[in-house]
Amino acid sequence: MAASTGVINGNTIGLYIGTDLIALGKSSDLNLSMSPIDVTTKDSAGKTEIINGLTSFSFNGEFLFDNDSTWGWEDVFDAWLAGTLLTVVDQSGTTGDVKYTGSCYITDATKTNPANDVVGFTASFAGTSALAKATIA
Repeated sequence: MAASTGVINGNTIGLYIGTDLIALGKSSDLNLSMSPIDVTTKDSAGKTEIINGLTSFSFNGEFLFDNDSTWGWEDVFDAWLAGTLLTVVDQSGTTGDVKYTGSCYITDATKTNPANDVVGFTASFAGTSALAKATIA
């Protein structure tokens, strides 16, 4: 299969724990941030000056609850409770596309039980160390 071209449909991207897709994803995010270091001085002519500081990344997702999922709410709960370091991957699964992989801990998870609607959950994964970018082979 060739790499995806043009505008990519968000339905093709999923969050994986290792090689297991977190089942029934509704949406997911990859967040990148940098904490700037202020190096403004009297010589800065009244303008703020910064240099690159700490960088971080996180993944977030919204999913439907399914007791038969390969990787779902019960796995999120167990990993959160045990403080398990997880390998999280944001990818399409299409050969030639880019994937982003990072080691993460679950920092937040919410199970929702609405009246007359499906049960769902959200999960947030905070990265530790570096985020890797690679081409799907």
